[in-house]
Amino acid sequence: MLHKKRYIIPVLILMFPIVISLAFIRHAASFLFRALKPKNYPPVLRTPEESFVGLSSLGYTFTPNFLELCGGNLHLPRVHYVDEGPPNSDRVILLIHGEPTWSFLYRFMIKSLSNNGYRVIALDFIGFW
Repeated sequence: MLHKKRYIIPVLILMFPIVISLAFIRHAASFLFRALKPKNYPPVLRTPEESFVGLSSLGYTFTPNFLELCGGNLHLPRVHYVDEGPPNSDRVILLIHGEPTWSFLYRFMIKSLSNNGYRVIALDFIGFW
């Protein structure tokens, strides 16, 4: 009997990392299952195009560009950006605004920088959930 007890503790010590690893794998699998499970996301709301009519009179004369986000089965919002100036310029300036504003904030800077040979990209963040 004494002989068997001497081997129980080393076996437990050797099995501990295996037990911990299995628990971690179970936890990670549970997390992935919940993360990949389809959810009821809120609908994508978009500002109506009529809201942007007349911006040229305020100095915002840029062609709209849009980047469609890929989300598999999800309907994701598109991202608007301004890309002005020489397209092959080595001098590129990226303008990133904070919330709650958009590239309209940079309308005078974009014109000035692009007129001086810079390619200017102004990215508009999508809204919050």
